[in-house]
This record gives sequence, C-alpha cells and structure tokens, in this order.
Amino acid sequence: IEGGVAGGRKLGGVLIETLAAGERRLAVVGIGLNVAPLPEPLPRELQQRLGCLRELDPQTSAPATLARVALPLVQALKTFEREGFAAFAERYAALDLLLGAEVATTDARTPRGIVRGVDARGALRVETAGGVQLIGSGEVSVRPAEARHALHA
Repeated sequence: IEGGVAGGRKLGGVLIETLAAGERRLAVVGIGLNVAPLPEPLPRELQQRLGCLRELDPQTSAPATLARVALPLVQALKTFEREGFAAFAERYAALDLLLGAEVATTDARTPRGIVRGVDARGALRVETAGGVQLIGSGEVSVRPAEARHALHA
C-alpha cells in the first residue's frame, strides 16, 4: 500500500495463467491478500517488505475480505471479457504504483528497467538502455531501494 499505513510494503499479489481452449483463450486468476500479520516474529527484512489488511482495518477477517472483493472482481473480469483493457486504462494509469519504479523481470530482453506505464493492450512498458520494451507476460518484481541505489552506483 503505497503511502498508506503499510508504507509501500507488499499487501498481496495476482497470478494470471492463460491457456488456449480451441479458438478461445481462458484465464485462471489467483489473488492472494495478506489479511493478518504472520503469527511468529519475522526477520526484520521481511517485516519491512510485507503489509497486511489489518493495518488498515483491524477488525477485518479472511471471510469479510472475500465478501468485499469477490463481486467487484467478477464484475471486473466480465467487463474485461467484453471490452478488454481499454475499459480499465484510464483508472489504471491514475493508480499505477509501478510508474517510474525500477523493476526486475523474467523477460530475457528486459531483465531490468524503469516502468513507463502500460500500452493500450495492458503490456508493461519498461525503459532499458536499448529503449522501451513491452512485456506482455512473465514476472515483474519491484527492486528494493538498496538494489536501486546499487544499480546506479
């Protein structure tokens, strides 16, 4: 949650897997949210990188969180199925926390770079020494501040 109680720490993640089914393309979407802090003390490095929903709402629970996000998620997926990324582009751009961030990727052409938003189809635009590359699939990780400084030294 950037700038919020969690101070830029990771609150959750999204995993989307796609596969061809005849002429259709299907997707499985998984969302993981950290509802509560882990019960045992964590190494300091992990504590500084992980946030949880209870920092924002101390009374929340996993079932309450599911009840809150399930219907809007299904509605958003149906909108995406009908209209594609265009239906989300403006709102995404306004909330893009990766814009300007240094990232590491699993794309061999773009192992690291600076995020410059997304294109009209939702592909991540990553600026490298060789220009802006588009990443449509793979893993993207935000580099911790220490790693960013080391890259520029």
